[in-house]
Amino acid sequence: MYGQRGYFTFSLPVRGRVVFWAKVTHGSCWLLMSSAVMIIALALHVWLLSIPEGKRLGDLVDVLRGYYDAIDARFLWAMVALALVSALCIVIECAGVMSVGARSRWAHLGIGAPIIGLVLLEVVSQALSLVLMLVVPVGLRLDGPEGGGMRLVVGDMATPLLDAIRGGTDPTTVGLGSALLGPLLATVLAIWAVNSIEHHTSLR
Repeated sequence: MYGQRGYFTFSLPVRGRVVFWAKVTHGSCWLLMSSAVMIIALALHVWLLSIPEGKRLGDLVDVLRGYYDAIDARFLWAMVALALVSALCIVIECAGVMSVGARSRWAHLGIGAPIIGLVLLEVVSQALSLVLMLVVPVGLRLDGPEGGGMRLVVGDMATPLLDAIRGGTDPTTVGLGSALLGPLLATVLAIWAVNSIEHHTSLR
């Protein structure tokens, strides 16, 4: 997109946002296919390891079904949806960093511009994730089987965490505010990337 083939890409009669979302769609398709292959390979690996022990494929299916029955179905599918959204956000963020890194002011850095951008993105993501996890008033309380398992609670993570530290006990609440970070960063970087592609792209 930003090398020699970029001259052909940007000669197409479409706006830069179309080019950006085509890039995101291409990356998302590869991510989904590679994830499916990884899951199948992992399942095959576990099955092959169990053959010497005399276990059948049906036994492994029963184990997985037991895990599924032990976890609330709504919670499980919510986690699956969250994982898919997070993966899509990562694709958008990476595409955004590469597009912003191709701005004319950073063209002299070559491949160094997106590399520096990805490092900065990771630092910012970790810092903001911690802040949102601590202060956003939505969390997941882990009470264990005797306490009813996992349940959503209203309240920040910082207060019970400080109480647990003072009391010498284990914290039981995990903040869910960090789940907002992916869509937030993806939105900001997508807008910035589209502006960069349409007005500041420098081809090499």
